[in-house]
Amino acid sequence: MHSASGQQKLLLLNQNRSIEIENSVSSVDSSQHTAMKPYLESHWDLDKVYGYAKDSTKYYYKVSVKAMRDNLVSIRGKDFHLTVDPLFDFQWGYDFADQSNRSDTVRLFTNTRGLRVEGDIGDKVSFQTMAYENQLHLPLYLKSFADSTGVIPGQGRFKLLTNGGYDFGNSYGWVSYSPRSNVNLQIGHGKHFVGHGYRSMLLSDNASNYPYVKASAWLLKDKINYNWIYAQLQSLERLPLGEVPESLFKRKSANFIYVNFIPHPRVEIGLFEGTINERWDSTGTLPIDALTFMPLLGVSTVVNGFDNKNNVIVGINGRVKLFDWVSVYGQLAVDDLSSERLGYQAGMRLQHSGKATLGGRVEYNYAPHGTYAHGEHLQAYTHMNQSLTHPLGTTFEELIVVYNMRYKRFHFLAKYHNQRHDLLDGGNILLDYEETSERELVAQTHLFDIQFSWLMNPKANVNVTAGWIHRNL
Repeated sequence: MHSASGQQKLLLLNQNRSIEIENSVSSVDSSQHTAMKPYLESHWDLDKVYGYAKDSTKYYYKVSVKAMRDNLVSIRGKDFHLTVDPLFDFQWGYDFADQSNRSDTVRLFTNTRGLRVEGDIGDKVSFQTMAYENQLHLPLYLKSFADSTGVIPGQGRFKLLTNGGYDFGNSYGWVSYSPRSNVNLQIGHGKHFVGHGYRSMLLSDNASNYPYVKASAWLLKDKINYNWIYAQLQSLERLPLGEVPESLFKRKSANFIYVNFIPHPRVEIGLFEGTINERWDSTGTLPIDALTFMPLLGVSTVVNGFDNKNNVIVGINGRVKLFDWVSVYGQLAVDDLSSERLGYQAGMRLQHSGKATLGGRVEYNYAPHGTYAHGEHLQAYTHMNQSLTHPLGTTFEELIVVYNMRYKRFHFLAKYHNQRHDLLDGGNILLDYEETSERELVAQTHLFDIQFSWLMNPKANVNVTAGWIHRNL
């Protein structure tokens, strides 16, 4: 089932949009691969997918058309299409639980401005670039994370403002080329997600953007989807100071391979292999290992094993559609069989499409002490001090319950997280797990999140949202 447009755009890496796309095939037996995200537009029929389908609403003013239906700028030629849209994220809030000395003067806010340029050249090449400038005040628990790690969650490094806020910029972009309908090549700066859950125990969009090269192929009449990614990751530990005023950060390379197989239209099963390759030791910066560019699943595990200087994570991902409206899914992440560092996920998802789209999921995630960590902290399964999988890092268990409902442009979302974890250093992947004692999951966090939103412009993904979060540690 391929889109008639043939465009090679990457669809938005967003939970709500992914659910809408997956719902489009939930009521039929389909051979669509739904585990590797972001999706490629040319492999989906989006004519009836909310947010991508043609808007038939009548608008009586040009300003209404621009604000609620169209891109700000759209230029279309015979073999060329370009769109330009402003990007913004304005948030205001209040932290009722803040008892610190800043509570009388600080109000939570986010002030983001940016620009997105996206286009197609013929039916084989698509591109996109986005850039943002941000200033914000964080609630105390996120402020504590930023101050201790040196990064804004999911975004990257920052500068401190004089009023206690944070200032940072970030960017995202890619060029996507499909020489044939079953082959796609990408080079970009962004994130990926493997799985069907709210979380991923294999590779998620939790960390900051990273430079990458990706190759994908659809084989055996689309029964197999083969994905290989080379990524350039980094720590926030600087190289020895040389002649430049500010030294660079120590880098590490990574390769991720995910092969998805559909033996039956209601069954997906995939194999994953991720390797963090050493690029720095006591002698200095090391050349990139040729094995990093080996696109064959399993070769890295055979060569490196689980106790090598290169950190290998292997895993299984699966989904079974029991009924048109019920799916079960799960993951197993293997860091080291000998020490039983095995993380896993188990979940059930429900969805129903009618006049209103209803959905929900119950999901459990677990990782024992030391999962994703390494004897050498630079080789941990991280990028810019953030986990490449779960936000809690390691040594945790989590129960998630999600309910969502959409009626036309109105959306309601309710989430509950119950997290048991270690308050001290047990969850820090950057520490040598052999030097941190294994402790019980003594801390527990309850988080309730309720959101009401109105989708103002589906093409530009402009939302107006009001919400409430209650977090109790």
